[in-house]
Amino acid sequence: MGACDVCSRGLGEKEGYLLTTLEVVSTPSYWQKAFSGPMGAMMSAFGMSDDSFKAQFASRMASQTTPWMVCNDCISIFSVDKSKARQYAIRWYESGGTFALPGSGAVALSKVNMGDGKVYIQGGTPEALELADRLKSSQEPKKKSSCFIATAAFTPFSQEVYVLHQFRDKILRQHAAGRMFVSFYYKVSPPLAEWIEHSSLRRRIIRSVLLRVVNIAQKAIDDD
Repeated sequence: MGACDVCSRGLGEKEGYLLTTLEVVSTPSYWQKAFSGPMGAMMSAFGMSDDSFKAQFASRMASQTTPWMVCNDCISIFSVDKSKARQYAIRWYESGGTFALPGSGAVALSKVNMGDGKVYIQGGTPEALELADRLKSSQEPKKKSSCFIATAAFTPFSQEVYVLHQFRDKILRQHAAGRMFVSFYYKVSPPLAEWIEHSSLRRRIIRSVLLRVVNIAQKAIDDD
């Protein structure tokens, strides 16, 4: 069973609609949904409303080369031919995930439309150029742990990161809700980790929060 690439809800057998990256990132209501719920709560808690964070997140989503599988609820936010998207999903399932969706692939950041009238790409202003430079550096390959946020706050081989890895593998991945959370986390945490790494104050704040999470995770592992 897979999961919706928008909300991470679990999908039943051959359930969902198949969309291109262009159809997703050019839809303002997608970004409204992406920056609400758990993501919105994190942004509000840590003041993550700056354009640099959104630019990094936009870059991450626009670079997705594979089609997006969308659930029955989330498809309503997109202005697409739903019957065609449904047929594409069925063909994708029947092909074992090899069906080449017309128009699929990564898109230029110029195609991103968050509905706020802002441009999150390189342009003529110093601010836009600075964002482009930060995006470029954030896309450079880095050898780091898959526990992105914890790695940014601590170090890749710290005890805290090890405990969180154990909690992920021994607890979260053993049930559907946990797997959905892990899937959501892997989508949103890379740009968040980049944002944390740029500030020692942010790292201290995140460390203090994560230490409480690590204690809870360690207790859950010990009780398992």
